[in-house]
Amino acid sequence: MSAKVSTVILGATGSIGTQTLDVIYQYPSDFELQFITANTSVEQLKNMAQKYSISAIGIHSLSVSPPTCENVHIVQGRKEIADFIIHHSIHTVVFGSSGIEDYQILKEVYPYVQKICIASKEIIVMAGATGLLKEIQSKCTVLPVDSEHAAVYQLMERCPRDQIHKVYLTASGGPFYSQIDNVSTLEWDRITPEMALKHPTWNMGKKVTMDSATMANKGIELLEASVLFSLSASQLDVIIHPQSIVHAMIECVDGVCYSQNSWPDMRLPIAFALFYPEKKQIDIGKPDSFFTNLHQLSLYPVHTMNIPTIASAYQALQEGGLSPIVYLAADDVAVEAFLQHQVPFSHIPRIIQTSLDRFSQDSVDASNPVEQYKKLQNKIRHELVKG
Repeated sequence: MSAKVSTVILGATGSIGTQTLDVIYQYPSDFELQFITANTSVEQLKNMAQKYSISAIGIHSLSVSPPTCENVHIVQGRKEIADFIIHHSIHTVVFGSSGIEDYQILKEVYPYVQKICIASKEIIVMAGATGLLKEIQSKCTVLPVDSEHAAVYQLMERCPRDQIHKVYLTASGGPFYSQIDNVSTLEWDRITPEMALKHPTWNMGKKVTMDSATMANKGIELLEASVLFSLSASQLDVIIHPQSIVHAMIECVDGVCYSQNSWPDMRLPIAFALFYPEKKQIDIGKPDSFFTNLHQLSLYPVHTMNIPTIASAYQALQEGGLSPIVYLAADDVAVEAFLQHQVPFSHIPRIIQTSLDRFSQDSVDASNPVEQYKKLQNKIRHELVKG
């Protein structure tokens, strides 16, 4: 990069946001970080602004009081955040926030920026369902901030689409499915939130960690891969890979399979997105190649394991329409209910499947899918959790 790239991080206080800051400040001469935001963590956001000398911060939620912050411009509300990005000629926006709430920001800002680095699987799936994603991809560069999809992106640059037979997303398996020999003996109803939140490989937020435990995370990633790369359900598969070294594989029509491999560290896909199409060396605290101390790589096909959240994701893929959004809403409600001890662990995939069967018949409201999503959540919460 020859000149500093004007950059914004949405969700700077979360896991993706803090790791993005780490990557950026390994190369401070390459980026001009103009604006960082958070949903409600206002004090942490204020401290970040002071530490990194950032002149503007944004708060997504309207229900919290803004901090007192000298020499820092503060905006509050998603519309105001979008307006700031539009009016300041930002080159790169990193969507580090999770969930679907920032869909509207994406919809507003994409015509005015050159690169969107997006971590929210939910926003990508929703944008795919509404048709917005294709429009955005035609206007600017969209790069996934996700180890599997960043891997697929790089592999597809080397393997023409008409030569692809199958794309494989790898999954660590989380705390339960990574223990392949013990899956059949697990007492699913006795799993507690504390057990489900102990991920063996990745350090992530609660929602993503829970989704890894149920494998719904990989179900959402199937939906995401389909819309990001225009792949059908028959072209997508999932492999359990507990070591999390192989992030994706592409099998070509001639039977040759290519894989993308790296340490399981989110700073690597973040750096891929930020520096694309260049590559930079990133310090992740690993002095050696992963091959130096690697004893084995295990790969297990999920179709032999009958994982219900994966089966439901394929149903949503094949049905299209509102089904992917129903999958997202149902998973969100089910995880929330489990963490609040309202339902047992085994009910999470049941709620997702029942929701698909009951609520997928409506069409997508492309004008306001976030509101439609919230209404779906309320239906699922009242009819399938509290009912």
